[in-house]
Amino acid sequence: MQKKSKKGVTTLLEVLIGVLLGLIVVAFLAYLIAEIFGVAGFEKSDDTSFNDLTKAIAEVKAGESGQIIYSISGKHFLVGFGKEDDSVKIEGTSVEKPKTLCENNACVCKCNLLEGEFSFNSCFNGKCSVVSDVAEIKGLVLLGEGLDEVRQPAEKLVIKGRNALPLAMAKKDNALVFSMPGIPK
Repeated sequence: MQKKSKKGVTTLLEVLIGVLLGLIVVAFLAYLIAEIFGVAGFEKSDDTSFNDLTKAIAEVKAGESGQIIYSISGKHFLVGFGKEDDSVKIEGTSVEKPKTLCENNACVCKCNLLEGEFSFNSCFNGKCSVVSDVAEIKGLVLLGEGLDEVRQPAEKLVIKGRNALPLAMAKKDNALVFSMPGIPK
């Protein structure tokens, strides 16, 4: 009789250990899937994507074009400042050009949203890439997540929303011009 109850305790213990190990494996797999598909760790994805964009811009020479898939989370937005710009007006807010990062050059910046909104100092703690061989940055405006909201051509470059976007870029007429392939102009 005693042997039987010991076997029952062992079987119950084996089941509990199996369930616990199963939960650990499921949690680990969920974490991996979230990392792969960008559900978690979007901050890293934003920085990596901006660095890739910076490299792609540098590779485009005057009269040439290039393409990239650019990803941005709901915490940031992408904006282009022309050489002569002090700010860019977005949804009624003048977002200041970060002079310390851009100096007197055209630049593309990954700026911070404040509770999902633009503010005058959104770019002061952002990341910027100077584009010294052009005077203007322009091409498209996207202020939401839907691709049906894209306005192109546009006099400025502004991308906000949680998106992974195909971006084409070309340097022509002293400007870096962005567009989205496949979206009607």
